[in-house]
Amino acid sequence: MFSKSSLTVLSVPFFYTLRMAPELIRSDPHSRRPAADIYSYGVVLYELISGQRPWGGAKSPAEVIAAVGWGGKCVKLPAGLPAVCPLLAGLMGQCLAPMPADRPTAREIVNALEGLPS
Repeated sequence: MFSKSSLTVLSVPFFYTLRMAPELIRSDPHSRRPAADIYSYGVVLYELISGQRPWGGAKSPAEVIAAVGWGGKCVKLPAGLPAVCPLLAGLMGQCLAPMPADRPTAREIVNALEGLPS
């Protein structure tokens, strides 16, 4: 299930593991692309919107690695948050898409943010 190169992720600090794109966790050969940065940006949006770290119940980096890298799990906003702008929540969800090709480009993110109500 784990390749030798993906096991090195276990030595990465937990803080970074929470922000790693699934393709980085799996050590896909084309993972060092802008889409991986977009995923991390989605995690930052999650933290700004929710005020929490993703995978708050995870006890170890290995648990996050298994869920995100191989389990196809996506972080969801917790229930009970005060009103969240649906456009911003939607942008966050797009940035956290499991497949890199499904994530927006940086230009698309800027356009979306410029279109948000102030």
